[in-house]
Amino acid sequence: MRRDNHKVHPRRRQWSIQPARSGVATVWLIVSFPAMLAALHLVLEVGWMHRTRSELQIAVNGAALAGARVWGTGGTNNATLRSLAKSASSEILASHPISGDTPLSAVSANDNPASTNNNEACPGSILLGSFTAAVFSAGIPPDSADERACRVSITIDVDSPFGLGSRTFVATATAAWDSANVKAHLVTVETFTCL
Repeated sequence: MRRDNHKVHPRRRQWSIQPARSGVATVWLIVSFPAMLAALHLVLEVGWMHRTRSELQIAVNGAALAGARVWGTGGTNNATLRSLAKSASSEILASHPISGDTPLSAVSANDNPASTNNNEACPGSILLGSFTAAVFSAGIPPDSADERACRVSITIDVDSPFGLGSRTFVATATAAWDSANVKAHLVTVETFTCL
């Protein structure tokens, strides 16, 4: 028999508490994993949509600037020059695939040399017109080179790479020629008319 002042502690079982905690963590992991995957999927989809919208806007901006530059620097306003301006816009669009592989080469130049400003239809994907005081008029021939403007408006459907169907993206840009600075620049249109 032991008579010293030291108390003897019974041995505790070390495994009794640990398995219960690891079981709860495993259950939480199993329950939350689908939610984490869904959140990741949503973040990827939103990121892809933002990138695709940006790519389309960059292509449309470039096409509008190219059309305005060719039409503004070409001299005499005639059907051949307007066709060249529309071709320049179409070439820029064709050189910018959207979302990695969706080509914009199928976009119509909307070119009819017999029509005012060569616009076959209004509204159309590529329009030439007059721009003054924040008003773009596709049906009015510009009085001077400084009023020459190109408006590009594209609507495309792109399939989601994440299997969530097709998304529709829209982008519009208008550029006008500035002979004082010898360059085309993007402008804000408050009123758009086909007349």
